[in-house]
This record gives sequence, structure tokens and C-alpha cells, in this order.
Amino acid sequence: MDELIETPALETAQLETTGALLSLRPAVRMTLVMPFAGAKVPGFPAPGKVSRDLIWWGRAQAMLVGRNPPKSWHEKAAIIDQSDSWVHLHLSGDATPDVLARLCPADLRAGRNEAPLVVRSLLHHIGAVFVRRPDDVDVFVPRSYAASAWHDMETAIKRVDARRALDLSRK
Repeated sequence: MDELIETPALETAQLETTGALLSLRPAVRMTLVMPFAGAKVPGFPAPGKVSRDLIWWGRAQAMLVGRNPPKSWHEKAAIIDQSDSWVHLHLSGDATPDVLARLCPADLRAGRNEAPLVVRSLLHHIGAVFVRRPDDVDVFVPRSYAASAWHDMETAIKRVDARRALDLSRK
């Protein structure tokens, strides 16, 4: 019988520059919750919002992060384990808005909307979910795109840093 071997989504787990810190967050339980028609799931977030550990994930969908759903939810919603399907990247630092502006068509600058703000958009060419807080952004991408997402973010961070260094040298 074949043995399944757990492998990490990425070889690299952190990149730090003068303006940004990109890190791979540890894998945790992630469960997609989709309420049945007319059913109410306690704490279900409004579109674009976070409600405790439930993140809005799309129309009539939320992702429960970090814990198992209560048994009572199984009668009210379709519950689907997504733990191995998504990678959680975290971006912080004062270069965060400039980095994301190079990769995402949505406006994720702090102060533009009430935080935390959840946006489903693109990270370069990859479908992603962004959770923007005042000082940082969590980025969830499909695990199969983890290396591409990391590469795209790493490239954008290095280019923003290079641009900032060039601007400083001209002053």
C-alpha cells in the first residue's frame, strides 16, 4: 500500500526587507461553511467582513479558520474541510500598500474602508482572498499556487524596495 507523505506548501517561510515582512502562516483547520437556504449560522459575517474566526469567502460562503465547526451547524449548512486546499500568507510593513498595488486590482490601502476588510480578487493572476487590517494583510491562495504567489509577492517586494532606494538616492 502507498504511503502519503505530508509536504510543506513552500520551502521558504519568511522574507524580510526594509519595508515589508512576508511570511507563511502555519497550516490550521479551515472549513468552508455554506448555509442552506433560509438557515442561519450564528456569527455568519456580512459580505466583506470578518466575524470572530469566520471570514466572508463569497456569496453565502464563509471560511471558519482555526477550529472545528459546532455540531449544530451541520444541520444548518454544508460543511466542507478545506484545510489542505489553502495557503495563508501574511504581509506587513510600511511597503504593504505599494506591494499590493502592483499585484492586486482592488484598493487595499488602509483607511480606504473600515478594517478588517475582506476582498476576493486577484493576486497577479491567481484568485485570492485578502483580509486587510490597519497594519497588515492576510492573503489566502490555493495551495497549488503557493509557489507562484510567493514568487509574485517576493518580486513585488524587491521592486518596491529598489524603487524606494532609488527615490532616496535622488534626494
